Amino acid sequence: LCLVALPILIDREAKPGETNGPGGLKPWAAIDVEQGAKLSASKLWGWLEDDQRLEDGLIVIWRRSCEVCADHLRMLADTEQGERDLVLLELPKEFDDEKDVVERKPFGGYVQEVLLPDTVIWDVVPPVHIEVQGGIVTKLLKGMDVMK
Repeated sequence: LCLVALPILIDREAKPGETNGPGGLKPWAAIDVEQGAKLSASKLWGWLEDDQRLEDGLIVIWRRSCEVCADHLRMLADTEQGERDLVLLELPKEFDDEKDVVERKPFGGYVQEVLLPDTVIWDVVPPVHIEVQGGIVTKLLKGMDVMK
């Protein structure tokens, strides 16, 4: 019986479009982006729609209840004036009673906002700041490092 269940327990990484796994367990998805690597080589690429797959621009993964995310998005709202495309990937709520602390974020025709599916456990500490030039990740900052 253990040999039958082992492959199910080992391969729980989510694929784009996948929903809850066996027994209602949510699959998990790692954000495996690496500085100096092609964005298209990451698993994050599979979660992006065609128009969000940037060759040049900025991707920010954030959560509404994250204070550091709020500060980072506020700073981007002040400094990003449409010079590059921006994709904001919002992580779903972890708890129903989470407080929204994000007051201001970039907006406009150059900004795309995406709510990531809540059918997946996202293995990431927000915010994640990903700068892309020529399809290559040129800058990658995670968590408190975005404030440097």
